[in-house]
Amino acid sequence: MLLPHQGKSDHGERQNESVTVHPVSTEAYGAKALRPKNARLSKRSLDAGGFARLPEWEASLARLLEKRYGKTDCRKVIRMKEPIKVSVLIPAYNVERYIDQCLESVMNQTLREIEIIVVDDCSTDSTLAHIEAAAKKDSRIRVIRHEKNRKLLQSRKTAVLASRGEYVMFLDSDDYLSLDACRTVYESAVKSGADILHFGTNVENCGDLPQEYIQMRETGSNLYQTLAFLGQPLVQNFTRELLSSMVTQKAVRGETAKRAYKKMTDLSLYAAEDEYATCFLLMESCSLDKIPDKLYHYCYGRGAFGHRVVTTQGISFHCEGAAAYHELEKYVSRLPPEYGEPFIAAAKDAAKKLRKNILNNQLAIWLNHMKPEDQPNGYLMMEQAWKLGGSGFVGLLAQNAWGKHTKIVEAISGADWKAICQGFFYP
Repeated sequence: MLLPHQGKSDHGERQNESVTVHPVSTEAYGAKALRPKNARLSKRSLDAGGFARLPEWEASLARLLEKRYGKTDCRKVIRMKEPIKVSVLIPAYNVERYIDQCLESVMNQTLREIEIIVVDDCSTDSTLAHIEAAAKKDSRIRVIRHEKNRKLLQSRKTAVLASRGEYVMFLDSDDYLSLDACRTVYESAVKSGADILHFGTNVENCGDLPQEYIQMRETGSNLYQTLAFLGQPLVQNFTRELLSSMVTQKAVRGETAKRAYKKMTDLSLYAAEDEYATCFLLMESCSLDKIPDKLYHYCYGRGAFGHRVVTTQGISFHCEGAAAYHELEKYVSRLPPEYGEPFIAAAKDAAKKLRKNILNNQLAIWLNHMKPEDQPNGYLMMEQAWKLGGSGFVGLLAQNAWGKHTKIVEAISGADWKAICQGFFYP
């Protein structure tokens, strides 16, 4: 059986050096070669990123570089070549209230050999200003700005393809990491050699939500830490619900992440993006391991999730999840025979599982969080999102949500709606 990632790499030679910010060779002008043997750097001579401020011995070099190449930040040009162990990838959109906490949790990581890639997805508030202010303090921060809003999947894709770390970690801009998260991940990765490492999450109540909401999310996020993973094809772990579908609970080998994201759609997806991406990451990986620690802090109640009442605008957001299923189904339906029947069958099962998960999530939001007067319109929006027509959508409900059929019928007002639903649920 040929796995998708076997054979010649399609992403070129791996780069594992610090960011190039000026056309000056770090090989030729590396601090290792230029710093006098007796020049020692104290803690006071380091910036927030752990790199050297310009001591006296570098002044002449700074003038030389400015004369030859124009004004530049010599700290970034002459610093010693260092391997980037972990790339922390942060998509950001209109999070001016939360981005500082997020960035500080990464800037203060105990593992210093990291890069922080922040993709501003065309924010309309002061998010970008906050990011740029942090970048001035810490030279490890790389800022990428989308010229138009491309949503979460494409923001992460941009960050993955720009990353240079041995491993990548995904961090949402309204959450934060434990201070030893990167070190724990990297040390575990070196020890296990796994392509994907799965870790736990702390769920924090940041929206004045009922405690049962928080407990349910906490339990659901960490239940997987007690389960044993299955072997190849690894995507069957998604179908069997043996790991979290959140990419923020995973560290992924950089090469593996790049292969996976290159194969994902170029469409702008938001809802169900994590589950969609997790399927591709598993399909591209050879090995999977877990870390018992809770390294990620999920701030429940911020952002698009955790609201008690959902409007028609809110349900339209969740309806976008149907597009994630359509894109995955299209991909797996075109897998060539050389991948082997077990792999192809597992990929198709994962697509079906994704469809069921998305549909059940939509129904839960529709039934439990929409006002009764908004539910008929919400139903129509779900029907349109799945592109199956009225009877086809009801058939999909019957296959995947039979246990909810009474509540579904009750939630749809009007005799015609009830007649349609009852006609399919009680033929």
